[in-house]
Amino acid sequence: MSEFFKKLKGTFKSVAVDKAVSIPITADRLLWMFRKGIKEQEEEIRNLDVSFRGETICISGLTTKLLLQVYFEFDLKPLKAEYRTLYFTVPYMKPFNQEWMKRKVLNKPPYTVYEDRMLRMDLNGIDTIKSIPVGSIKHFDIRDGKLWVKIGM
Repeated sequence: MSEFFKKLKGTFKSVAVDKAVSIPITADRLLWMFRKGIKEQEEEIRNLDVSFRGETICISGLTTKLLLQVYFEFDLKPLKAEYRTLYFTVPYMKPFNQEWMKRKVLNKPPYTVYEDRMLRMDLNGIDTIKSIPVGSIKHFDIRDGKLWVKIGM
């Protein structure tokens, strides 16, 4: 009898995993999320661009520090997911690894918040994901030039 319940539990788990929706998030949609936090008067960040490079998301652009224009480029590597929020680390940054620059570019509430050396991205800012009333992120990966997010129960 115990074996029967174990088998039944395994069946329910597999059905629950299969009832998930895969949603592709393009570089343009991620760029929209970052730009939405930039105020129109704020001209400190220009030529912002988002692209995918292997297993990472690459963000580049220009910023101003002490009247000097500084080109920046850094990679975001997906770390974990909680509910509908993705967490990223910044393993690579050029020209130099400075926290002030990461905060200036990445900390754009309410959708992207940079704190404790991690970027927290609330995917409810994307209409496609927001339109799904229930569920949380079950799996995510970067492939085919998109961030694929699987939302399910």
